[in-house]
Amino acid sequence: MGSRAATTWRLAGCSGRGVLRDAARRRGSSLRGGGERAASLSELLQSSVGDEEPGEGEAAGGRREQRSPREGTVLLFPGQGSQFVGMGRGLLRYPGVRDMYRLAEKVLGYDLLSLCLEGPRAELDRTRHCQPAVFVASLAAVEKLNHLQPKVVESCVAAAGYSVGEFAALVFAGAMDFAEALCAVKVRAEAMQAAAEAVPSGMLSVIGRREANYKYACLEARRHCESLGIDSPVCEVSNYLFPDSRVIAGHIQALEFLQENASKFYFTRTKMLPVSGAFHTRLMEPAVEPLAEVLKSIEIQKPLICVYSNVDSKKYMHSKHIQKLLVKQLVSPVLWEQTMHSIYQRKQGMEFPYTYEVGPGKQLGAVLRKCNLKAWRQSICHLLAWVRPCPVCLLPKGRSACSTVTEKGHIFGEAPVSVLLLECLELYWGHCPSSTLVGVGFFFVFFFFLCISSQVKIFKSLLTKHWMKDLSLTFFSPFPCRKAV
Repeated sequence: MGSRAATTWRLAGCSGRGVLRDAARRRGSSLRGGGERAASLSELLQSSVGDEEPGEGEAAGGRREQRSPREGTVLLFPGQGSQFVGMGRGLLRYPGVRDMYRLAEKVLGYDLLSLCLEGPRAELDRTRHCQPAVFVASLAAVEKLNHLQPKVVESCVAAAGYSVGEFAALVFAGAMDFAEALCAVKVRAEAMQAAAEAVPSGMLSVIGRREANYKYACLEARRHCESLGIDSPVCEVSNYLFPDSRVIAGHIQALEFLQENASKFYFTRTKMLPVSGAFHTRLMEPAVEPLAEVLKSIEIQKPLICVYSNVDSKKYMHSKHIQKLLVKQLVSPVLWEQTMHSIYQRKQGMEFPYTYEVGPGKQLGAVLRKCNLKAWRQSICHLLAWVRPCPVCLLPKGRSACSTVTEKGHIFGEAPVSVLLLECLELYWGHCPSSTLVGVGFFFVFFFFLCISSQVKIFKSLLTKHWMKDLSLTFFSPFPCRKAV
């Protein structure tokens, strides 16, 4: 593997093995068992993630020094559904990102960067396009993180990806080559879209009460489909998001039945997801063989860090294990809630590692908050405010959008006071629990300016002043409490 462990994201010759292998080389790695591994990284893995397993050092009478979980980080990679037109625009200035998109164009056969930046939205949302788009955008965000805070990458002890995000997590962990993984994602996305188009199906997001019985609801929905003459109907839980929240996938008729009878099954909220098929159910069986074939042709290695599988919420153990579970994931529910418990399970009183959501959107941070509030309060950082639009970009058509992206976040353009205030509240209170009294005071000054100004242009002009600009980016950047950024 030594020849494969090249510099960070070395794309020439399609041999980029990920940031971690370069990080391990910089920190002093050793060839052991045919692979590179930083000694300090191994120690962090044992002290920060999961239960400690006895190693050779302990067998010999030695004991590794226990390190604080705060010295490690966890990276979460999003999946399909987090994409939006314009994602990745703020990442193009960082080394290697444009090269990633150029290579992606060669592998995919179309200009992925233009599709991400300009749309159209309908094309970007298609399964065959959005999966590669989210995959590349997530790894481009890692490139920025590695540029601004290399220690975060070097101290990473665990990673997990939601659905297609697992491929990005495995590339980051050095288990797969970037180009080869992108090729597998391409085959996976095209096969899943073909399978989805073969049967009218979809996915329903459900939030239920404690007494809700999801299996019984799915059983009743299948019986309803049988009464309509549908052979072998499919209706099952495809995603476990957080307590009392599930995604149910299957035939359209079954999902419509569940929506119509929501109160009967103790569902408090139901919403059809904007996807074309019943992913992670047996309706995806036609996509299994194409993905299995392409994975056989890819060199897969043991990850340098713990990467957790969606199928069983456990760590990937070896290359064959990875190959088997990536295929099985297509027809198995995503156990994301269970994965969060596996990553953050620890003894009472122990600290949690810092967590970074690396990819478009911020859904995984919101899910973590529901699964483990303490871990979220102590650790979550939404990295892809780096590929996420500013709040102005989310306004209805006709509003002017913000195209200015600063080094640490968006400078707001013209937007209603309410939009700016909500965004600042989210950034400030959501991601800065350890704020000082000085920060609180500045927030109320900021609130006062918003309340008295009828035009946001007034406040925007103030931000151009050097001292105000510095203050605003200190307290309202995506990393308000992270000194390195």
